[in-house]
Amino acid sequence: GSGVRLKDGAGREYIEAMAGLWCAALGWGNEELVEAATTQMHRLSYYHSFTGRRVPVAEELAAKLIETAPKRLRDGRVFFGMSGSD
Repeated sequence: GSGVRLKDGAGREYIEAMAGLWCAALGWGNEELVEAATTQMHRLSYYHSFTGRRVPVAEELAAKLIETAPKRLRDGRVFFGMSGSD
């Protein structure tokens, strides 16, 4: 497919309008998203925070979040959750 449109095996065209609990409808064949995901996968393909593992991209984001947080929260810590049950 391309964008929000996709075709089935018989060539019928559909508009993708379904997003599930664990995904977002971003369209099909969006090269900008493919390139961004590919770049990120080369930098860090998987990460979990349960063992205290530290990676630069997570530390950079945590620092930015703390910088933009209200003053009363700037002495806090950032925990990146992986699912709704963290």
